[in-house]
Amino acid sequence: MRAALAPALIFCLWAAAAFVVRCHNLHDVFIGGRIYFTDGDCYSRMTRVRLIEEHPWTAIRHQDFENYPIGTTTHTTVPMDYLILATKGCSTALLHALDPARTSLLEGQTLDVGGALVSPLLGAIACGFIALFARSLSFGRAWGWAAPLLWCASPIVVHGTLLGRPDHQSLQMALLAVALVAELRLAERASRGWAIAAGLSWGLALWVSLYEPAILFGAVLALWLWLRPRALIACERWPEWITLICIGGIALAIEGWPVELPDPAMRDALARWGGTIGELGRISPFSPLLFKWLGSGWITFPVLLGLACREDRRALPAGMLLALTTVLTCWQIRWGYFMALVYVLTLPWQLAALWRGWGWLWEWVAARVRAPRFVRIVLDIAAIGCAAVLALWPLIAEWDLRLHPDSTQQTNAHTELMLLRETAESLRGPERAGFLAPWWISPPLAYWSGQPGVAGSSHEAIAGIVDSARFYLAVKPAEAADILKRRKVSRVIADDPDRVIAKCAPILGEPATGLRMSNVLFERPREPTAYLVPTFSNAYFKVFAVDEARLKP
Repeated sequence: MRAALAPALIFCLWAAAAFVVRCHNLHDVFIGGRIYFTDGDCYSRMTRVRLIEEHPWTAIRHQDFENYPIGTTTHTTVPMDYLILATKGCSTALLHALDPARTSLLEGQTLDVGGALVSPLLGAIACGFIALFARSLSFGRAWGWAAPLLWCASPIVVHGTLLGRPDHQSLQMALLAVALVAELRLAERASRGWAIAAGLSWGLALWVSLYEPAILFGAVLALWLWLRPRALIACERWPEWITLICIGGIALAIEGWPVELPDPAMRDALARWGGTIGELGRISPFSPLLFKWLGSGWITFPVLLGLACREDRRALPAGMLLALTTVLTCWQIRWGYFMALVYVLTLPWQLAALWRGWGWLWEWVAARVRAPRFVRIVLDIAAIGCAAVLALWPLIAEWDLRLHPDSTQQTNAHTELMLLRETAESLRGPERAGFLAPWWISPPLAYWSGQPGVAGSSHEAIAGIVDSARFYLAVKPAEAADILKRRKVSRVIADDPDRVIAKCAPILGEPATGLRMSNVLFERPREPTAYLVPTFSNAYFKVFAVDEARLKP
């Protein structure tokens, strides 16, 4: 009985710890009695989820709440959408059970609650699963705790599964954790159960995205073909391929083929826009950012995994996969989530190799200097403590900044979010009316107002992003009027001109000098042009109605 309860207890304890850590930003998500999400992409996802909730059992292949009125053929898939709806249903049931009178502030925000909780729940489940995997490693359980601990504490892993971040990356991380663990178990011993788990997790991960999961799947296949090609066609592996093919067929039947190449006319602008996106940036392999994510010990992984190969040959392909994801992370920062996942899974091997190295050093010293046994115990404890502090120090410093942010900046950020929501509510109306706003605030405006926007935060909306940039950087009113008429815009939102110009100018690849439409709108709101009429303003944003009769043909 105890043996059966132990795994469940370990899973629950680690999952609970991971969930609590991922809710450290509660004060940034729950502001003034309302729920706010962490990124613009999250609002785009939640707009999709709301559309699916209104039309159940559908898959959205074309959406016009961005790049209005043309819309986009989206590459976003439905698994995360329906998982958010499922989380909403469970959280609503729990909320009603705890508050039968339905007086909670969350009562009218159940969809937002589902969106806010889905990622930390996925991170918590993945942490419990990793803890069980680490506990089952054949070379001993002494270092198994390190894997779930780093999954709990790594800032990049926490960010990927953060409260208020309903992004598909959290689902990818959880599915790929299962897939990679299943592959490691299959490398130890062929099993139909683990083969089905691998096929199911790979299939769902590829359904969610054909980018990171596809590259990792190809890398894992290449490693199997290089090291043990016959194992791929063993009878025990057939369930994996059958499951994978079945899920792929279901995904194609529901989604169609979601991959679409960008418009050739927009490729240069897309590249320039991508240069402004933080997660598409490049970093050095010796960047302090990597140490803040994984600790100061991460740089030693090639040596430690090389030593670990002597005891467990699975450390070799794991190390090669870690090297690949490190290179990809240096190319695009967004790969950091998956590099951290692979690093977490290899950590027990690394620590076991480090401990063996410490043992060899002690044996060498003991052969030359006699010392009582208690000295070895004291030195072991001191070595473990020093290694832990040195390895985790960058993480501790990073968490100190996260848990103790600048209060003035935080207050200003909260105020801006609340005023942006107030601005969005001014756009509400019974009729569908497109708006034009800077691309980074268009997704929350579309979600809160229920109105479609010209710009967006996805690469499929690059045409709308470019048009919005051209509008705000226009020098002549006639140029701006042409964009409004062509895009059938009814409302225009003005933001701080310095910020708008700084973010829009790189997209167009031209210097932004002189007086631009963005300056006119914000600094001269009474009568910026003949065809824009001020209708709403607060300390951060201004709204103008488009007088179509005055737009020049």
